[in-house]
Amino acid sequence: MRKYIGLKKYLFIAALFFLLSGCLSPATVGNGSAYLIKTVPYNVSVSRKHAGTILVMPPNTAYIYNTRDMAYTECPYKISYYAKNSWAEAPSEMLLPLMVKTLQKTHRYKVVMSAPYPGPYDYLLTTEITELLQDFTGCIPVLKFGLRAQLSDGVSGRIIAVKEFSRTVPMRKKDP
Repeated sequence: MRKYIGLKKYLFIAALFFLLSGCLSPATVGNGSAYLIKTVPYNVSVSRKHAGTILVMPPNTAYIYNTRDMAYTECPYKISYYAKNSWAEAPSEMLLPLMVKTLQKTHRYKVVMSAPYPGPYDYLLTTEITELLQDFTGCIPVLKFGLRAQLSDGVSGRIIAVKEFSRTVPMRKKDP
């Protein structure tokens, strides 16, 4: 009987060691990738210079996209995020310098500044990223991007213009 209890004890310790060794062994998880949004449009229409100064505020972002996580969908009304891939920075942080550079390329304004800017300005541009999503629900995967822009008078705060931009771009393959 004593031999049986001793054997049982050794089997229990061996099984426990076996289970714990699986938990404590180093896991081999592949490194993910971080992606940038860094391209300024090539074909920016140049217009005559305006004497005004424009202040470009950092874009607000819809809550679901206000993260470094890359969003995608495989079925309507359900958004998921990649586990190993992400944006290098939050999309709003990457878009602000691109918007400033693009406005500078138009030569429309004498000065294009981004916040924080303590000086006076004639116009204020506020934007909101309404959608930034890889959509795999159709036959061809697409990237959907939506932006709402509002231009206001810098002195009175009166809204001059509001415009919504929406683009759907086909993707080469179903990955980040």
